[in-house]
Amino acid sequence: MSHEVDHEVLTLYSQRGIDPATATGWARALHRRRERFSRAGIAYQTFVVPEAPSVHRDRLPEGSDGRAPFEQLSRRLSEQDLARCVYPVEALVSGEARRETFSADGQWSGWGAWLGYRASVTALAAEVGGIRILDDMDLIWSERPASQRPDGHDPEGDPFEATATVLRPRSRLTSRVTTEDGETMLVMEQDDTSLPTAVIFRDSCMDAAARFYSESFRRTVFVSTPNTVFWDLVEAERPTVVIHELAERRLVLAPAEPSTRDFRAVFGDLVLEDTDAVADERRSRSLARAGRTEEALEASNQVLARVRPTARVMVHRARLHLAAGRREAAIEALRHATVLDPADGGAWSALGRLLLEAPGRWRQATAAHTRAAHAEPDQPAYWQAAMSAAVRADDLELADGLRGAAVALHPDDGEVAHAASWVLAATGRLEEAEQAAALATRDQPSSVDRLWQLAAVQIRRGRVDEAERTVTQIAEIQPDDPNVRHYRDVLEQARASRTATTEGNHEGQR
Repeated sequence: MSHEVDHEVLTLYSQRGIDPATATGWARALHRRRERFSRAGIAYQTFVVPEAPSVHRDRLPEGSDGRAPFEQLSRRLSEQDLARCVYPVEALVSGEARRETFSADGQWSGWGAWLGYRASVTALAAEVGGIRILDDMDLIWSERPASQRPDGHDPEGDPFEATATVLRPRSRLTSRVTTEDGETMLVMEQDDTSLPTAVIFRDSCMDAAARFYSESFRRTVFVSTPNTVFWDLVEAERPTVVIHELAERRLVLAPAEPSTRDFRAVFGDLVLEDTDAVADERRSRSLARAGRTEEALEASNQVLARVRPTARVMVHRARLHLAAGRREAAIEALRHATVLDPADGGAWSALGRLLLEAPGRWRQATAAHTRAAHAEPDQPAYWQAAMSAAVRADDLELADGLRGAAVALHPDDGEVAHAASWVLAATGRLEEAEQAAALATRDQPSSVDRLWQLAAVQIRRGRVDEAERTVTQIAEIQPDDPNVRHYRDVLEQARASRTATTEGNHEGQR
């Protein structure tokens, strides 16, 4: 059976491969995950599903250097972080002698998923006791029509592939939540209380393997998310094990964690006890996306007629009111959300953003943003917003206090450093402001906003040559930016003033 492979996937095996900045981002994320899960006493695993070319190297096109994407990334990882990764390419290569590990469409087959599962849970069992590991005696294999191309044509005429059925399965589906985009959370449970629990962040590769994993844990939560760990879900579940499964091709995008697009943002308003209420809420979300705001609000009313409001249901209603131009109603909905769940930083942050846009309510906005930061201190974005709001409210003492707390928690975070530079510049500490701005730009060298902040501080410090280099860097990234000409005029005036001052000093000496 031949294997269809996307052209974009094949480029990952070329000389270009994974961008160095992306590899650095992955290395940073995996390091932070290992440290955080270790502190929480949770076993963690990054499970990378190899692409077909990683297994079938002889089928790579000419010009490929043969290095698989994960191999490119692994060189950037520390020994400890690499030990938390499972990349079952050897198991898939050796397994080819028995059955095909990949289907005609380039996805791994049921047999490939089985081999990957075995490699994954065997590695976990070395750290976590009590995991039930399925073996060959627990399965029965049968043949089914093979995956075909969209035109229905099987490239080599091989119409079947092997699929597994678990004999005497113990797990059962207890919950399923699906968004209007098809993102899904599944909860599988079984009665054996001696087994550990797991949260598995997954993509479509887990479809073929989920049946195996759900037999290994007492409670297994599967959540669709391409390359991000939802920390708020982990905090709520407190599992024994966390697995992040992803296809190798997804390594081209490094995770930004923690992200404000967390479990609550994706699924929160759909986690309701009444199935009819869930259907109404999903319908409301779909109508809102289609721009049918009043119909979406009516569907939301149906939700509240069936169940008590939750914080995220009220956050959704706030979006609807805002889309309909009812800002005060949106603010009140968000206030209601913060009462229902005072620990929901996202609700506080949304409230702060609306208040910041309302005339004369900057101090209220600052208070809301500050509550968001203290509710979820692991979110750099909330600290950034709180510092910015405090500066706009002209409460520099609060802004500096927030800066100190944020930097202590996130000393190397570029988002925090960017906001800290604003605060330091506003309080006249320009040397520290430049250091913070430089850290922010190192974190995101192509961020024009961060480069402008650095240039502004350099100009205020009289560092004309350094500012000129920064503005030139901005011009290379964004040549049509109208501020480039303005800043260069300012720099020319500063340079002329400096020259005149120098000449005047020389004249005085004579």
